[in-house]
Amino acid sequence: MYEKLRHTLDGTLAYFCVSYDTKGIDSNSVPGYVHLTDKGELLLDTMDSLPDIGFEESIPEAIPAWTTTTGAIFFDFRRVRTNQIWGGSAVSTCSYHAGFVAVHVDAHDLRSTGPTRLEAHFPGLTLWSGM
Repeated sequence: MYEKLRHTLDGTLAYFCVSYDTKGIDSNSVPGYVHLTDKGELLLDTMDSLPDIGFEESIPEAIPAWTTTTGAIFFDFRRVRTNQIWGGSAVSTCSYHAGFVAVHVDAHDLRSTGPTRLEAHFPGLTLWSGM
């Protein structure tokens, strides 16, 4: 499981379900890239395929995702930034800044984004704690 977390933090392509709905989770997914920033935030950069005029993105409670190695759910969003491009050779994007990720999640089986059970792994804890 640690390898799946490390792969996600190092940076990976993913599909993000930015408007979570258990009835149509696949249809609400947008492609993007996630990585850990120098500030310790998880940055989810997504392609915004249908930008709206005057659209202001709200901060989501959670965003389920499918990366190239595992399913994940991102939580604790601090801010959302959109960049709308009209015409030209660039695409519109939306950036989500998250503080927490749970990996090894089957996003297709979600009934809600609230956790019901959590298993935590702290690699190297005994080494750096002197135990």
